[in-house]
Amino acid sequence: MLEAITSRICNLFSKKLNEDMKITGNDINNYCKKFDKYLILSIITVSISLFLSFMVELIFLFTLILPLFIIFHPILLEKSKKEELIKEIEKEIPIFVTLLYIDSILGKSLYQCIESIKGSKILKGISKEAVLLEKSVKLNGISTSRAIVNRSRLHKRNILGSIYSDFIDSESIGVSLSLRARQTLEKVMNRLKENYSTYIQRSSDLSEILFSFFLLLPIMLISFQLAFNNGLNVTQLIAPLLVSPLFYFAITSFQPSSDYLIKFKLREFIPFFALSIGFAIPLLVLGYPVYAIMLAMVFLSFPFYLQMRKADSLMEKLPSLLDRLSDYTRVGYSLRGSILRIIESSSNDITKDYLISFVKTLDKKDEFICSPSWTFNAFLEALRRINILGFIDEKVFIEMSSTVQDILNMRNSMKRNLQLFTFISVLTPLILHFSLYSFSFLNFNSKFLLNVIGIYVLTLEILYSKISRLTIFNFPLLLVTTVTTLIVSFIPLSL
Repeated sequence: MLEAITSRICNLFSKKLNEDMKITGNDINNYCKKFDKYLILSIITVSISLFLSFMVELIFLFTLILPLFIIFHPILLEKSKKEELIKEIEKEIPIFVTLLYIDSILGKSLYQCIESIKGSKILKGISKEAVLLEKSVKLNGISTSRAIVNRSRLHKRNILGSIYSDFIDSESIGVSLSLRARQTLEKVMNRLKENYSTYIQRSSDLSEILFSFFLLLPIMLISFQLAFNNGLNVTQLIAPLLVSPLFYFAITSFQPSSDYLIKFKLREFIPFFALSIGFAIPLLVLGYPVYAIMLAMVFLSFPFYLQMRKADSLMEKLPSLLDRLSDYTRVGYSLRGSILRIIESSSNDITKDYLISFVKTLDKKDEFICSPSWTFNAFLEALRRINILGFIDEKVFIEMSSTVQDILNMRNSMKRNLQLFTFISVLTPLILHFSLYSFSFLNFNSKFLLNVIGIYVLTLEILYSKISRLTIFNFPLLLVTTVTTLIVSFIPLSL
């Protein structure tokens, strides 16, 4: 009986799951095998939750949500994996098309280019696509062109599907693949520009909702409760915060991938961790746990900020580096010789140490440089590939420099357009604090209210930081907002 029920329900989900799993490369059978366990677990959860709901009313909401999450979480998880893979591929597309341009000049096909990227530690999305493409050819016994056509249908809603279709058409009508690669690169950059513009527009629309939900709504709730109840209802004040994870995931779903690759050794992080604890403990003792968390986040975000600044600096230096490579190769230098000349002429340039490490491993295909900037690492891998192929053309470096400069200009434009969120976040503690002065004649627990204000400030701080810098570790914003919140907290709410 149970097997029949699980089989029928699983079949209902299989079409949607199959579509996503063909892109990610996962197996639908694994989900169906585990589905009966999900169903039994959800039934047990409903039973326990219904029993507890007689004692605690809020458990009833848990009763409705958790069983549904248990049953549907594989679909949500697979959807999330697919979207994450597509975003990763879209980030890698400019580098991939550049490599495609180089390979096409050497007479290689689209399939050969993708196959050569398999196993890449930098282009992980394209590498996974290469594995799935190869698997399709070998298991189905079809030609490489047919396999690419099949994959293009799966990727019809993203830029990779468009690239597949363009190159298949080029091969069929005899258009030069190198010419098609250059045209595709222009199309990719235009698509990337549209994506950034769309993100800015969506962020602006979402910011209005965030402003209303986490600024105006708490002001109204606190004001009405103090005016009519002469007290604060904890449940009502905390309830709007329960949807903050949904807003966070919504932002993550439509924002472009970050360029930052932040890695630390434990010993580098310990001093900041110790400082955060040292400054947070007095606030905890005084009864301000939210303020303690805010202060801890400031200290913990500082090492991330240093890495992010280094990544931004590497990205800004990359166009100049590629232009100099073009100049040296034009007068007859090899790629290794060009890089050595750049190293010799650099004094304390931030790229020098990375270039020294890079030139030592230039002939090793499996080596890669791990800097805080993904784009910097990816273009160094492209240079390594050029060296291994033995192909030197100054025009390629000019194209690469132009591509990086376009990406840099788009990202800087996006940051400028999103500066408003930083301003709003800084104003949040001021607006929340001083809007309550009209109720200063009432007696209430000001310490508790300050913690409520703090948690709303912290929530908006995290969400606006995620929007404007694509990460929650925005040290300048965290510092200014936290200092502002601490300063206004010394102004008594109840006079």
